[in-house]
Amino acid sequence: MDRPLQFRIDPQRVALALAAVAFVLVLLNIGSAWLWADDGLDLVSYKYVNMFDLDEEESFGTWFSAAILLLAGQLTLLVARSSKRTGDGLWVWWFVLGLGFHYLSIDEVAGMHEFLNTYGEELLGISERWTTYALVGVVLLTVAYVPFLQALRRQGRTRTLALLILSGGLYVGGAVGAEWLSPSDPAAFSRVAYAVGWVSLEEGLEMAGVILVIYGLLDALRGEPTNTLRAELGTHARPDPVEADGKRASSRPPESARPRAPELTGSLRQGV
Repeated sequence: MDRPLQFRIDPQRVALALAAVAFVLVLLNIGSAWLWADDGLDLVSYKYVNMFDLDEEESFGTWFSAAILLLAGQLTLLVARSSKRTGDGLWVWWFVLGLGFHYLSIDEVAGMHEFLNTYGEELLGISERWTTYALVGVVLLTVAYVPFLQALRRQGRTRTLALLILSGGLYVGGAVGAEWLSPSDPAAFSRVAYAVGWVSLEEGLEMAGVILVIYGLLDALRGEPTNTLRAELGTHARPDPVEADGKRASSRPPESARPRAPELTGSLRQGV
């Protein structure tokens, strides 16, 4: 069996690397808006730079946001798994939170939230922007998760608690707050002013919130700050099927006569 690949994960370095990518994306967003507003590009040429427009669904920014939300979801599920193994009853809360991050990752690309105002008008007869419904959902979710937050405090996990609250505030502030306060008619602003004042603020806060929660989750998986978080990635062969008496099933050729199919495995481990 091949020796698995092992590497060390530093939560701070991961967060700084992701923050650097987010910062570059915000700069590219401003640059693309500047080129468009300066009449330096016509409509045909602009299609080559609008992939850097954070207000576009088909852009590098959308891909990056969806990717880090997916990463946050996977890390949250790892925390849930670790909590369940140690008998911590909070694993259910972590699990549901992980599913929520996966939903947000899908929504970042599919844009399902954009239809909330349509559903509200058709089903309830209420004409409101989608941010109004989202704000109500955020309030309800916050109230529902108060027991979870209180449990973290009772367990002495104040660092994780603070990071979750701060990251959630940043994300909601960008996804809902900045969007809610943004002008309903972007044409009333210049392209550069809208890109810098609203799009960069909204998307920047969202990405900052997700990156901070990724740091918090890695920090939670690490445990003590003096611990080291290591990841292993490798392959192992599938075991042969056996009969009830422990012998290999006779209907299959012996192991030496057939190739062993490897399986990809991975894990995160703490170390001092």
